Amino acid sequence: MTTSKDAPLRLTKADDERDEDALARSAAGGQVGAAASTNILAGRLFGEGRVDLTACLQAVEELGAQVSAGDLTPLEKMLTAQAVVLDQLFGDLTRRALGASHQKGREVDLKLALKAQAQCRSTVEALAEIKQPAPKVFARQANITSGPQQVNNGLPPARTGKSGKQSNELLEDREHEQWLDTRATGKTGRADPAMATLGEIHGRKDGRGKGR
Repeated sequence: MTTSKDAPLRLTKADDERDEDALARSAAGGQVGAAASTNILAGRLFGEGRVDLTACLQAVEELGAQVSAGDLTPLEKMLTAQAVVLDQLFGDLTRRALGASHQKGREVDLKLALKAQAQCRSTVEALAEIKQPAPKVFARQANITSGPQQVNNGLPPARTGKSGKQSNELLEDREHEQWLDTRATGKTGRADPAMATLGEIHGRKDGRGKGR
């Protein structure tokens, strides 16, 4: 099918497809708009009527099919061309800013130059990502319970009794289930006279009833 004379465009359609449906399908895909813009820009560069609109549409469709097949060469070329243009724009705006006679005009040109430089950097980064994709890192997320947590890095705490004091198990005889009684006094004997019990120094009487 062929469109109006002002914008000649030949589209292929199915046998049972109406012309309106074919136009809507092509316009919705974005390829017709890209072809129209390409045709206008080409006319400014090479002259009006020298580039066919249908040829522009076919070129856009071929690029789309190539990318869909997994060949990213057209995108790499496009991004490279954009980076070159943005770099040239940065240089041109910088030269205009340096030659401006007014401070306000110089600031505007410098801001635009820095924006062009930032877009150029982003374009180069996108191109590098296509050429050498960054490795993906998968990290597992640790679920940490909210609230205070207690971590024991040493020995377990000693057991405490009802009073809260630490029990002293060294005095306990586990074998006989008895506690050592430290209050009992041992009997003295002749076997160890040095450990004999001392008597009173004053007022003790001997067996004859006289004071010593």
